[in-house]
Amino acid sequence: MISPDQTAGFRASLRGASFVPGEAGYDAARVVFNRIIDRRPAIIARCAGAADVITCVKFARDHRLPLSVRAGGHSIAGKAICDDGLMIDLSAMKGIRVDTAARTVRAEPGLTIGEFDRETQAFGLATTMGVISTTGNRYWGRYGAAGLLLRAPAPDGTTAVLLQRRAIWSHQGGTWGLPGGARDSHETVEQAAIREAREETGVRPEQIAIAASVLTAAPFGTHWTYTTVIADATELLAVVGCAESAELRWVAQHQVGDLPLRPGLAASWQKLCAMPELTVTK
Repeated sequence: MISPDQTAGFRASLRGASFVPGEAGYDAARVVFNRIIDRRPAIIARCAGAADVITCVKFARDHRLPLSVRAGGHSIAGKAICDDGLMIDLSAMKGIRVDTAARTVRAEPGLTIGEFDRETQAFGLATTMGVISTTGNRYWGRYGAAGLLLRAPAPDGTTAVLLQRRAIWSHQGGTWGLPGGARDSHETVEQAAIREAREETGVRPEQIAIAASVLTAAPFGTHWTYTTVIADATELLAVVGCAESAELRWVAQHQVGDLPLRPGLAASWQKLCAMPELTVTK
């Protein structure tokens, strides 16, 4: 627990604005895209630069406070906000420098995709990102991300694929994609894909067998990657959705391309279809 004097001293050390419960601006500062999330940090620090960020991290460490970081505010799980801790708000950090000779960009984390694109497109440059201009410019997971392409034999002998239609409130809501998400630092891509799929569909690791892992996205100029892990089940497994899913459905493999797919899956689907056909062990 921090005292009022400690809080006041910390706030005075920041160049950027800060907010505590009950103050004007506090409730607006803690709102994120997923309005289901309703958490109340003890302090919100809207950092003006790197020095503010360093000060925040040291203060949270010294006082053993929960710490969260908000950039674009589009974390579906609400990880940008913590209860009773310190929330670092990076939304005011919007610096960007375009090096036309090297064709590279250095961008601060408060930029939205629309703001990023406006500066790069002025020089005829672009990079792979999402399609919603109001989202932040960070990629999905510091250590990359992975999704599970789960296949199983349909009653007619053809191959079916398990797809997830994103909840309408989520990023790219209403489109179809693969269960998956950000990879933790200690995980392999296979472990990440299986963990995320279990959280989003209820499919258990012992019910499936990994067939292959395919790198399906590696944006130029970044260390970020997305890997599609292909796995097989011996039957159409029963599944249970989560809050991020509007629907889970086994779809005939030859009909997947007819659905409105998430851009990442749409771009990689033909590559994935070229992988070996489903093999089922009786």
